[in-house]
Amino acid sequence: MLSTFNYPIRVYSADRSRGVKVDVLVDAASTYTWIPRSILEKLGYRPAFRAGFEIANGTTVESDVAEVVVGLNGEVGATRVGFAEPGEPSCLGAVTLEEFLLAPDPVHQKLIPVTGLRI
Repeated sequence: MLSTFNYPIRVYSADRSRGVKVDVLVDAASTYTWIPRSILEKLGYRPAFRAGFEIANGTTVESDVAEVVVGLNGEVGATRVGFAEPGEPSCLGAVTLEEFLLAPDPVHQKLIPVTGLRI
């Protein structure tokens, strides 16, 4: 059984006037969602900050991040998104999944609603 699968999301400009469908790999092991830099820049996004991320081989790399408006399972909201460089996959990460109160169901290859936790 695969623990990751592809899923369609929409990435919107900050004013939500334009949107692009992007097929992403659902990967809850990734902290942030990653969208190609070319798509983010076409929608008017610029990096807000840089952060360090560990990649699969254990190396830490610096990457650009911005608050980006995405549509997922009928909801639209802002989330932190990393600027994926050419050759890097688009993926839906843990922060976005938690913000949208969704969890991956790898058996049925869909996202399912979950109840949030509150103190």
